[in-house]
Amino acid sequence: MKRLIAFIIAIIPISNILAVDFQSSVNKFVVDSNLIYASVGISIFDIAKNYEMAGFNSYTATIPASTMKSVTCATALALLGEDYTYTTKVNLIGIISSNNTFKGTILITPSGDPTLGSRHFNDSLQFISEILQELKNRGIKSIKGNIEIEQNQGDALAYCPDWTIEDAAWDYGAGAFIFNYHDNYYTLPFSISNGDTKTENVNKNVNATIINSINYTSRSSLASYSPTMIRKDLKSDNITLCGVMDKNVRRKYAYTCAIASPSQYFIKELKDSLITNKIEYSEAKYQYTDTTELLTHHSPKLIDIAKSAMWRSDNMFTDTFLRTIAKEKFGIWDPYIAIKIIKDFWKNEGLDTRQLFMKDGCGLARNNKVTANFLSQMLVTLYNRKYNINSEFYNIMPKAGNDGSVKSLLKGTQYAGRICLKSGSMSDVQCYSGYFPAENPKYAITILVNNFIGSRSTLQKNIEELIINIIDKTDKENQ
Repeated sequence: MKRLIAFIIAIIPISNILAVDFQSSVNKFVVDSNLIYASVGISIFDIAKNYEMAGFNSYTATIPASTMKSVTCATALALLGEDYTYTTKVNLIGIISSNNTFKGTILITPSGDPTLGSRHFNDSLQFISEILQELKNRGIKSIKGNIEIEQNQGDALAYCPDWTIEDAAWDYGAGAFIFNYHDNYYTLPFSISNGDTKTENVNKNVNATIINSINYTSRSSLASYSPTMIRKDLKSDNITLCGVMDKNVRRKYAYTCAIASPSQYFIKELKDSLITNKIEYSEAKYQYTDTTELLTHHSPKLIDIAKSAMWRSDNMFTDTFLRTIAKEKFGIWDPYIAIKIIKDFWKNEGLDTRQLFMKDGCGLARNNKVTANFLSQMLVTLYNRKYNINSEFYNIMPKAGNDGSVKSLLKGTQYAGRICLKSGSMSDVQCYSGYFPAENPKYAITILVNNFIGSRSTLQKNIEELIINIIDKTDKENQ
């Protein structure tokens, strides 16, 4: 009998044995007591054969959180190409008089570049310096006129209506405008002492007022039930503080908040910079039509912007990619058209897009849903067909234990750097999707967990154990 069993094992293809091993690891993971009420979707695909080797509820749509960014970034790169760049044009509409005074309008024509003035790209951070230098190159010493940003589309659809009101106030809830600047956020420092609120050194380009609606209590235990939160209207930089707080608390805060109007923020900064650089500026209205190109600013390549967005899990960047797809296809800054384009694209590539319920480009909307099967199969299709991505999509994904948003996963273990993953998390949600091995991958894996009980750290440790078991089994098969 032992010889017969050994013979049977010997003739079973290695891929089938590995599939059984993968499935046993998945089965062990899903029976954890912290997942008793959870929605769990797992899918492991063989890339070369394009089939699902192992899984659990892989066709059940669940909230993906930021793993949705993989869909947006992958499609943008496939449709636009990794070398795509955004261009921002600056023109002088007017005349330069004999006394080196420009009379007219400095007109900026944007294209949706998310990196202008971004702290994540040094060259883009110098956009205002470029404008100042070109003005000096033309000998302009004073300006009489105005500064305008051409916005004939887009701002009305800068925000996803499916985001919660709590998200709109924070930097991670910043809108994706046709003109973006300074990552569309500002820092709001303030302090609270005995019920009084005081702002400190607020950025002068932001007209922000704090409205203190906190309920103060002498019962510290009651305060712990209601966290201090902020609210902000989409069209205003005013912040409303709400929640319950111990009346004896004395604390300093520095909130990073979304800018209501990046255009106004930029114009104020440019005016201040003109004066600082000894170029006089005064408001005036002229009706000149003479046009002189001052400069054309080019963003970094899309592949580099996408890598930054994937590593840092940047919502504004990826929601900008979403709208850019519609702009390049139909000339309109519209997320709904873009989502239709994305679904049509993957449907034409053979994927069942009924598994994709997409509401935004970044995953912040809680009514985004997708199956683990779809995400893994999309990664497989992307890897096998390449499209316009010569740099390989897995190279822009962070490596667990080493990079970005998954730096803490597998950190300090021998498995660090051996799997590249896009993470996704929000309250009651923890997800991962990516490739392994991280170099020249053979498999795509997606793990989606919603409504877990227990701590997030415990769940992450269990996910680590699942990943380690799978990598170990892969190593044994390759020996």
